[in-house]
Amino acid sequence: MITYLDGRAPVEMDVSDQEAAEILAYRGETARPSDRLHEVRRKYPQAYARWTPEDEARLRELFAEDMSPEAIAARMGRQVGGVRSRLRKLGLIQPKG
Repeated sequence: MITYLDGRAPVEMDVSDQEAAEILAYRGETARPSDRLHEVRRKYPQAYARWTPEDEARLRELFAEDMSPEAIAARMGRQVGGVRSRLRKLGLIQPKG
C-alpha cells in the first residue's frame, strides 16, 4: 500500500523497494520515498518485499488454516492489502467487484 501525504487515496501494489520509490517520486510524493518506506517497514518488516515461492507456500498454508488476511499479514510481517492482493493473484479469493 502506498499512502500519499497529500490526502489522495492509497494505492495497493506488489512492488520492490526500488519500484515503490520510483512510483512515489513519479507521483509527486512530498516526502522522500525512502522515508515513507522505512516508516512502513517499522510496522510491516516485509512490506513491498517481493513474494518468494516460499512466501507464497506459507501464505497458502495459513489461508488453508482459515486464518484471516489480517492474521496472515501480522504473522508474515506484511500489510493486509499486500496479503489480499497476493491471495487474489493466487486465485484464493475473488477480486472485489
